[in-house]
Amino acid sequence: MFYLKLESRILALSVAIGALVGFLVVASVPSARPYSITSSGERGFTKLVDSVKPVITTSLRELADVNADRALLVSARSSSLGSKDIEYLLGFVERGGVLLAYGNVDFLLALAERLGVNLSLRGQVYDAVFNAGTRSVVRVEVNSSICSGAVFLKSPYAVNVSSGGTRVASIAFSSFLSYTDQDGNGFYDLGEFIGSSPVGYEVAFGRGLVVLFFTDGFLDNSLISYNEGFLTCLASTKFLVLDQSEFFGDFFEYPKLLLRSTQSHVYVLAIVALLAAVSYYVRSD
Repeated sequence: MFYLKLESRILALSVAIGALVGFLVVASVPSARPYSITSSGERGFTKLVDSVKPVITTSLRELADVNADRALLVSARSSSLGSKDIEYLLGFVERGGVLLAYGNVDFLLALAERLGVNLSLRGQVYDAVFNAGTRSVVRVEVNSSICSGAVFLKSPYAVNVSSGGTRVASIAFSSFLSYTDQDGNGFYDLGEFIGSSPVGYEVAFGRGLVVLFFTDGFLDNSLISYNEGFLTCLASTKFLVLDQSEFFGDFFEYPKLLLRSTQSHVYVLAIVALLAAVSYYVRSD
């Protein structure tokens, strides 16, 4: 049988230990990415995970194994999706699942387009009266088929629907004192629309439902205290699945995600077993 020299075995052990230490260092550094379950910043999802203990998915392909009739998938993204991943999402919905999506506007528009719904953005909505301490965090009334009530959204977009038929329903509206910043300068200008604006829609698809909120702030850490009642309602209707596929394969984010996932003990045990095996090999004659 072929054996490495002692020096080579020590080198192998050193490399294994170095790799383990590197993995743990990367995994322990706090994330700054929005919508990450490992980020405790304003845009992170640590409070959401602590509150409702959702099932975490790191690949949209995994949705094929989810009991869609009993599940509600929350997908908040900071970037758009390719057509293949959109098909995974809508395959889940078609089988009876509910998809609640918000975040990147291109992501939401791509979803709507695939659903056969034409949308146009009129501008971001602000409210100087009905807000959470700042005009950019707007109080919105939601009347959805899954949950209803008041929520707070960060700078939502007023959205018009030009096609989509009876499958599309407006479900979320700002107050009658809100205004739409149509020129995008962040302020109210003479002639800009003042009044209630639609900022959320739901679209029936297959046996399921897609709920779109045109905002980049809703269930993340900075707003979850305002929206906890709505979140509790969501969790009471179906079991929640949280999409973290945006971080799959990311060298800096994925190790953090593995250690926070429901299978984290499996990965830790695998690392310990590997280290023990290498250590035994080095010590053996």
